[in-house]
Amino acid sequence: MKNFFTSLFKKRQIVFFDILDEYEINVRGADISNRNTLLGSVKSRQQYDVNVNHRFYHVPEYKVASPDKVEYVALYRSKNNFMSDSPGVIHYGKVISYVRIKRRDIKELNASYSPDDYYYRFEIDRWETLPHPLKARELAPKACEMTSHFLLKNCKFVNELYIRNNDEFKLYLGIMDVLSGAIDGIEIKDCKVFINRSAILICSEHGKRKFKIEDYKKNTIETLHKIYDFIFN
Repeated sequence: MKNFFTSLFKKRQIVFFDILDEYEINVRGADISNRNTLLGSVKSRQQYDVNVNHRFYHVPEYKVASPDKVEYVALYRSKNNFMSDSPGVIHYGKVISYVRIKRRDIKELNASYSPDDYYYRFEIDRWETLPHPLKARELAPKACEMTSHFLLKNCKFVNELYIRNNDEFKLYLGIMDVLSGAIDGIEIKDCKVFINRSAILICSEHGKRKFKIEDYKKNTIETLHKIYDFIFN
């Protein structure tokens, strides 16, 4: 198998970039695995306006495992509720405090049901506008998800907020460059990643794995996770 791949690489004259080194500048100083930003969805335009105008966000307590780790909140505008008005993420803010209270005690919005359920209310210093709002694409967050502040400030699409760590982010950037034709292929650990016909091919001395380009473009982050897990596990 090794001779076959060596012959293939020589025949096509593929140049591979070691992404763990070449793309380090893209994540320098970041720790993407530090999930310190709550990606909070809103149920209606009314809720969105109230959260923004009164500088807070509220969520059922069972949906946030560690409220003390939430340093920022980003408001997600779903396609269902904001289809004609820029769905995605536009505003985010730094948390200055939080409190556990009953839903009935959030006076800015009427409690339509379960007024005695406990919620976390996060008070926001001020809402900031992202220079480049994140567009809604593929995966939509549930009621709330945790992501990285670095990803929030450096991504283009909401689904990219699901990238799990620095090396997966580098892999993502590398595959994007390969698909765009900017580079021939990438090398990560003992694996080489390149395009072979209509597929992304991952090859090592221990085996190979093929992913259809069509599947990657349709379900980018889900497929990215599979590629990462194959390389690193």
